Amino acid sequence: SALPAARVLTDSAQDADHAALIHAAEGLALTLAEPSGSVTDGFGHTRPVYRWLALHLMATAARLSGNTLALAHLARAARHCVSSCDQTATTDPRLIAWRNLIAWQHGLPMKPIESPQQSDDPAPLVSLGINDLIDAWTYHELLGLHALHLHATLRSDALAKARVQSAALYHLGHTQPDYTTYQPWALCAFASDPATSTFAEQQLHDVATHLTLEGPGGAVLPALLLADASAAMLGRASEAWRDC
Repeated sequence: SALPAARVLTDSAQDADHAALIHAAEGLALTLAEPSGSVTDGFGHTRPVYRWLALHLMATAARLSGNTLALAHLARAARHCVSSCDQTATTDPRLIAWRNLIAWQHGLPMKPIESPQQSDDPAPLVSLGINDLIDAWTYHELLGLHALHLHATLRSDALAKARVQSAALYHLGHTQPDYTTYQPWALCAFASDPATSTFAEQQLHDVATHLTLEGPGGAVLPALLLADASAAMLGRASEAWRDC
């Protein structure tokens, strides 16, 4: 459903994609309004961040293309998601960063995030807990870093930029390829800084390797994340949200 948005972000959309974006936005709003509604990847798996990613991708594409009908559906979906997120009292700052990104994009109240202690050394967004599984912790670190990089880029947020640089340097030095997934979360955060660009190169290698093994089912999330990274690095995402 988000592929028409990806095509808009990469400036490869056809006329049918703009009409499909309206239909996809309406479908997303209806899905998220249902208590059991969920956003799934190509394998049918669902994760809390998927709804935020879908909202971000579709709204960015709608603003780029001036698609007011799609934006109206997405604004309704965003209000519902932000409200329901507050009711469930999400405390993970890496997911709150996504919640706040969508809130900012739609003019909704943002939620304070507890800032970590200041350090001159590179540091993760959230310290690894004694009971945390390294793979799951790394996954949440990278998706949080993805959101913070969007904050830094779209909102010209200096504090977010500093946290992105610190966390990216930390993961460059501490995170092994075995800990990451084939989904290139935060690719742009690593690729946009020469000091951490080798991590982005490893992510692209992982994507290519995975696609040769898993096929189309594993292609959906990488495609969307690569489209988002492209839009951010080429300035198309900033163009879309310039007047927000």
